Amino acid sequence: MRWLVVATLAISAAAGCNAILGIEEKGAKPEADAGAGDAADAAVTPRANDRCTSDADCVPPNDCYTGRCDTTVGACAYALCDVKGRACAAATCDTAKNTCGDARDYGMRTTSYSVTGVTLGCRSPELCVASAFPYVFLGTGTDVVALRVDDRLATAAKLVPVEQVTVRPSQLVANGRRLWILGEPQGTAPPYQLPVGWIDVPSDPTVASLPGKTVLLSYPFPSAIGFPAPDGGLMVVDNDLAQGFPAARLAPPLESGASMAVVNPIDAGAPSPPPAIPLVRVPTAPPGSTIVASSGSRLVAYRAPGIVNLIDPGGLAGATVGPDTALTPPYSSFGQLRFASSANGAVLLTTAIVADLPAPDCNCTSHARMHWVLPNAVGASEANQAIDYEGWVGPQIPNAACRACNPSYVTSAGVVATVDAHTALAAAPASENRAFTAVRVLGRDPIAAPPKRRFVTSAADDPQGNFATDRIALTSSNGYGYLVLADSQGNKVTLSIIDPRCDAK
Repeated sequence: MRWLVVATLAISAAAGCNAILGIEEKGAKPEADAGAGDAADAAVTPRANDRCTSDADCVPPNDCYTGRCDTTVGACAYALCDVKGRACAAATCDTAKNTCGDARDYGMRTTSYSVTGVTLGCRSPELCVASAFPYVFLGTGTDVVALRVDDRLATAAKLVPVEQVTVRPSQLVANGRRLWILGEPQGTAPPYQLPVGWIDVPSDPTVASLPGKTVLLSYPFPSAIGFPAPDGGLMVVDNDLAQGFPAARLAPPLESGASMAVVNPIDAGAPSPPPAIPLVRVPTAPPGSTIVASSGSRLVAYRAPGIVNLIDPGGLAGATVGPDTALTPPYSSFGQLRFASSANGAVLLTTAIVADLPAPDCNCTSHARMHWVLPNAVGASEANQAIDYEGWVGPQIPNAACRACNPSYVTSAGVVATVDAHTALAAAPASENRAFTAVRVLGRDPIAAPPKRRFVTSAADDPQGNFATDRIALTSSNGYGYLVLADSQGNKVTLSIIDPRCDAK
């Protein structure tokens, strides 16, 4: 999502998808990855101590860890050197003895460190950053890098090798305990080859490597984008209204060469024989719509100004388009919106909105707004669950007409991530200095922005988090947030761990 000073969102079949999702126009398609044509068998089987229904099921890998069951995803999570009865504190593990040292308090940003030797890929940084605790995944121009992030006091990155994933990523999608890696469709005419990889992410933070799988699927369209599907699956969508948003659901095991084809074409009968992976159109989507997110079994369509429709069930036969829901307060935005989904199906939106005061104020005012669009995987769209969390004033040009403002008028959409059903993290240019990033906790019940749950990057950060020049992404899992900063070329990558329970120091 890049920014222009406009008051409405213009969406077309192709460019609209790019504008709303932050996907920039594509360069040359990558060549096929070596080994991607090898057959892939069943998904990597999770370790026995991954699955759980209660904390008793979670046996820690050593004495530095305590286990609990994350019932949202049905998997264990292991905390490193937690301090019993004391939030916002942790200790360091002595790996030789597997014992924890003295506890140390930390603030909202628990730590920050460089990730050397990594260049962030993807045209929009938020598409190449994902998390499944205890790992954060970064997509580069050639592969996927895994960082172990269970140590909230770490001062250096801990990289874990990723094996058997040969996809050049255009998007990473974390869904529960599975990471999907989606590549660009390859070829110059249909059928294209769609590279897809996945990793069944272990809960155990002490594993030596993360094995995955890679396949090439036969695919009829030149573009694809992915969203989480039920049961750890992936919804693959050709985000083209003119084609009826063809969507399919992927789930392991997958075999290279498997065919994806539309089973309800607009101008022809269903293919024979039927494809291994059916794509389903929704030809009745409202004009101007684009697919922006998923929520459980549903796809979420959006069109200006602030209209949401739910497509249910997304990617399956019988999908229908639900009625319009208008998000309020009214959306007078700059055309750049970002969406984020949570493990429980909540969907968030963030954008920069026009917020001028009535005359005689001739300055140009804009705000970063976050909206809880959907509360969970089954709830209806919600109209008034919004909060403006940062604000900026663009001074009037001297002696010019009222509200003729200089180019410092801020139009950045910011980035947002869900923490749980009641909490989100948002990042945008800081109100007090737009060259830095402000990260804050936003509550839902009630809608609130606690003033002490906010930190701002500074000149000591490199990069410092300038939305106008740097690449910035935000993700969350297991109750923690992760802020990834890189320079304009994707270099100088840094990662910060965020504990939303803590006040900033």
